[in-house]
Amino acid sequence: MKKLLAFLFCFLFFVTNVYAVNIIYDGTLLNFDVAPVIENGRIMVPARTIFEQFGASVTYAPETGYINAVKGEKLIQLRVNIQEAYINGVYYFLEAPAIIDGGRTLVPLRFVSEALDCFVLWEQNTNTVNIMPLYEVINVVDGDTFTVNMNGVKEKIRLIGIDTPESVHPDAEKNTEAGKIASDYTSSLLSGKKVALEYDVQKRDMYGRILAYAYLDGVMINKKLLSEGYAVISTWPPNVKHVEEFVKLISHTDTGSTAAQEVTDDTNTQYVYIGTTGDKYHKENCRTLKNGAIKITLSEALAEGRIPCKICYPD
Repeated sequence: MKKLLAFLFCFLFFVTNVYAVNIIYDGTLLNFDVAPVIENGRIMVPARTIFEQFGASVTYAPETGYINAVKGEKLIQLRVNIQEAYINGVYYFLEAPAIIDGGRTLVPLRFVSEALDCFVLWEQNTNTVNIMPLYEVINVVDGDTFTVNMNGVKEKIRLIGIDTPESVHPDAEKNTEAGKIASDYTSSLLSGKKVALEYDVQKRDMYGRILAYAYLDGVMINKKLLSEGYAVISTWPPNVKHVEEFVKLISHTDTGSTAAQEVTDDTNTQYVYIGTTGDKYHKENCRTLKNGAIKITLSEALAEGRIPCKICYPD
């Protein structure tokens, strides 16, 4: 009886995880009329739905058994229950081939996503697959800002959670040599490359820039700038998805004498205030603060597990 209960528990746990996968494409949660399943550790999704979501046309050739998906000059071919695929005629081995489930053809999500030039990120804590298209970098504005070609539209991208010294400020006196160094470094990383963009709660800031965590070859650029000492933490709620990772990264990194150390507290570090009791942080003139308020950096407050005061930071 105990063995049966243990089996049922494991089975229900497995099924729950199989059907509770969230799939996000370019910041939008996708809905499927057939729930994703897992085959050989790979997430499988309806073929036509996912290919068309990515802007590809899909057909089935019964005489050959091939599922053919076309986007631009790229042709992707798969066959049901055959562990092979072709991209423009080049062979790829599939650990999980296309399958038929409930009368629908399902294809491996990661393979399809990467075949169509997307970066795939698995977020275990939320059971989420985050699929991000790659966008070509047009130019680098400064250390933490650059522009991309987003489906024919030039968009300015501001990296979330970090700040580099000024290099192109309208007030020339605010521009520094450290800012130029940081800008040159970001330019050396991104110029002529394609990046994937992960979004947080707010997609744009007050200036219309897209707020994002940028990935190049699977590496988050925001983290790289921090770890290399070209940036400091500068987090503004509600966009705090990776702030704990940033704080841990800085606490374990010796930045030496790189550009970020020349950033001054007055111009680039966000400060908040905490009381002698309670677990919240506040703005300076919050009416709920009593005598004895303590000024600390936002990153320190977040590292201590503090949450924003609802009066100062309303939803």
